[in-house]
Amino acid sequence: MRAAAVGIMGLGYEGLADCQPKFLNHLLNSVARGVVENSDYQTPKSAWLKILGDMSIADMQKRSLIPSNIPLTTPTAGYPSLDIEKMTLKEELEAVFDKFKMMLGRGTFVASINLYENDRSCEGLNLVDNYLEKMRSVLDSFIFFSPYGGQDGAVKSRYGIYLSTLQRPFEDQTIKLEQIMPLVLNLGRF
Repeated sequence: MRAAAVGIMGLGYEGLADCQPKFLNHLLNSVARGVVENSDYQTPKSAWLKILGDMSIADMQKRSLIPSNIPLTTPTAGYPSLDIEKMTLKEELEAVFDKFKMMLGRGTFVASINLYENDRSCEGLNLVDNYLEKMRSVLDSFIFFSPYGGQDGAVKSRYGIYLSTLQRPFEDQTIKLEQIMPLVLNLGRF
């Protein structure tokens, strides 16, 4: 089973509406979608700590999860481990995608794209869109999500995206951060 979960920090549905990324807009009409709701954990590190709960990077690997660029440490945890303060969004996407290609089929690839939230331009979103489309073309199952959206005035939007081959837990409710990892663990089973 070729599966991946990719978190894109700072991407909300408002970004999709403003920039009209071709692939992500296609997914809106073709896969399960929902809204990730999160008011309290709006930095990459705090969001991932909440998503992982008591699971460590070593625990992820024991469960056939392949962590990539998880922003718990500097440089990031997993494969690749990147110093994201010294690179561009394009360089981050290329490094994560290169490792994704190498690890394809060895477990569920779990990656974080951290630099989009610093960019948030349509050009940046189109870069993300292109790399997600390349990933999707070789996957059996996936979750593309964001734990919070873009800037909403002076604060970040508490609403992020959820696009997946898996239905969300409760159709009429938003997805909480602690619900994401159980979904990721189920990705490789279908």
